[in-house]
Parts: sequence; structure tokens; C-alpha cells
Amino acid sequence: MPRDPYGAALWPVLQANLRDHLQGRSGQAHARMGRLRAPQAKGPLIWLKTGHSRASVRLGAELMGAIRRKRLDARLVLTFEREYRDEVLPRLRGMNRFGLGFGPCDRPRAVTRVLDRLKPLGLILVDTPPRRHLVESAVEQGVHVMAFNTGLTTVPVEAAYPRDEITAAQWRETGLAGTVAEPTDPASLLAESQNQATLLSMVPDGAPIFWWHGPARAWPAMRDAWQASPLSGSALLCVSVEPSDALPEGEGLALSQWTRTSLAAGTLLWVDDPAWWPAVASAALGVHLCGADRDLLWQVLAGSVSLSGDDSLMAAFPWLDPMARKLPEPGQVIAHWRAEAADPIGSRQRADTGRRRFWEERRRVQGVMDAFLQRVFDW
Repeated sequence: MPRDPYGAALWPVLQANLRDHLQGRSGQAHARMGRLRAPQAKGPLIWLKTGHSRASVRLGAELMGAIRRKRLDARLVLTFEREYRDEVLPRLRGMNRFGLGFGPCDRPRAVTRVLDRLKPLGLILVDTPPRRHLVESAVEQGVHVMAFNTGLTTVPVEAAYPRDEITAAQWRETGLAGTVAEPTDPASLLAESQNQATLLSMVPDGAPIFWWHGPARAWPAMRDAWQASPLSGSALLCVSVEPSDALPEGEGLALSQWTRTSLAAGTLLWVDDPAWWPAVASAALGVHLCGADRDLLWQVLAGSVSLSGDDSLMAAFPWLDPMARKLPEPGQVIAHWRAEAADPIGSRQRADTGRRRFWEERRRVQGVMDAFLQRVFDW
């Protein structure tokens, strides 16, 4: 089991603190031990606690902005276990009466210290494993505690906002939440819904664009299948890999380095920055995902594109079955893309099924968000 520098075990916390001090990050070490400072202003304080993932921090920043529009009187605090300035700062621009920084570990003394310093009216756990000592102490002190995209807690909380039906059923069966909201995925709210023509306008007329995403280890087999196909001379292929820094050198053009010049058929484009996801999803005729996180999946569906996936994608998102084909082998992906290129109108019609699913999810999420914000307003 990996060591958790933000958990309740003493040794991993001490190791992380020592490492931070030695590397000039004493502020992070102090925060880990609960030495946080509340924003210097009057008003009730609402604490949004996120975790170490980009998705968690991004969602926390979005919720913080939404709460600010609803509660102008409140001081807001957003904590995280890993910093993502590019996700947080643009979403909080122009906001006041808020605090931002690394959060505490779950050592009992650190939990006592941070609750004493912040004295929160409400604690919102955002897409992060619930920390037992923190949740139990907050509930004991009468803090309003809600779990947003978060697993089961050890003590009852005020409300739970699950992402999927499995988690929702667990909350209902255990009775650990006073209210269990309809399961919805807020990642659909973060996807760009407007088509972007930047990429499509720079390719030859009639040249289709395809997008393959998957682990770096799976790329060589897909590359060989692509190069052996007629599509390699008549279409463009966009490629993104995980981890994103595993791009092979000497192959293709990175979109982050593209100078908006015309692109020839046969060009290989590396999607090396998630900022390009909306443009690529809008331009592509077909997308194949060998596994993907929710942010990427919703962006692809928002782009109204013909989708296929491997076994892992279809297992993780079984509801994709009516709108995505399961194609585990690179040769099957190429054959499917060739069929789509031969019938682009039919391909777009089939892709509209995914876009309708995206808009349905977004409307459901908005309803849940409205109820969530009303609850925060009523505190």
C-alpha cells in the first residue's frame, strides 16, 4: 500500500515534512500539520477540501466559484494535496474573501489544530477519499459536512452527491447521508460545449481527422497499423498518450508547437496539452480511447464524434455501449475508421447519440448543482 503523506499514519507524514523542509517547501509542511490561516475578513467560513488529482482540484475550484456567486457573505477556503495553478487561478480570478493552499494531514492533532483555526461553518469534501479523523471531528463539532463525488464516510454526514449509481446505492444502503442526491457526473459541466474550428480550418478539404488516445506502451502497435493503412496518406492522426510526457521523439508535430500553418494529409499530431481537447474533438471524424478519465470522455462526447474504445473503457463506463463500439485491436480501429471516412454523413449522425447523452448529463448535473448551492445558501 503506498505511503500517504496526508493520511493518519505518523511515519509517512514525518517523511513528507522532512522532505518539504529540505526542498524549501516549509509552508507545505506547516499546512500538512494543520497550521492554516483563515482569510482575514468577517463572515462564516466554508472549506472545500480537495485531494491530489487534477480532477479533484479543478472541480473544487469550480464549486468555489459557484458558491461565491451564491454566498457573497462567506469566506471560502480551498485546500489541496497537490498544486495545479493552471487549473485554479483562472477560475478564481477576481474573487475576494478566500484562502487557497495545501491542506492538512489526518493526524488527530493536525485535525484539531486546523478546525480550531478555521472554525468552518461547512466542510465540503470534493472528489477525494474522506479522511476519518477530519470528518469525525467536524461532525462532532456541529460542522455541516457534505461529500461531493466522494466515497463513504465513517460517520453520518448532511448530504452526499455521488457520481455514479454504484456509489449512490452504497450511500443509500448505509444511511450515512441525510440526503443522497441523484447520481450525476459534474465533469460534464467542465467540458467545452461549443465546436471549435481552429484545427479543421487548417486541413485540406475532404481530409478526415482521427484521434487515438491510450497508454504509451500501446502506441507502437497502433502506429504500425496506421502506417500500413491507406489512411496514413489521406487523413490526419492526432495522438495523445498517458503519461503525457512519454511522447516519442522525432515523430509528428506537437500541437503546442504548431504555428497555425496549413496541415497536409498524412500529418501526425501530438495532442500534448489538454487545452487542445475541445478543438480536436470538434474536428475529428472518429476517436478511439484506450481507457480515459472522465474529463476526456465528456469532452469527446461533447464534440459529436464517432467513438470507439477498448475493453477497459467499456468496462469503466458500461453506459457507453449504445453509442460506442468496443474495438480491442488496432486493426479493428483502422477498419472502423475507414468505414467512417467512406460515410462521413452517417458517421456524424451516429456521433450525435453521444452528444445527446452529453447534454442529458449536463442538464441533470445542473439540477443537482442548483440543489447543492441552495443547501449551502441555507446554512
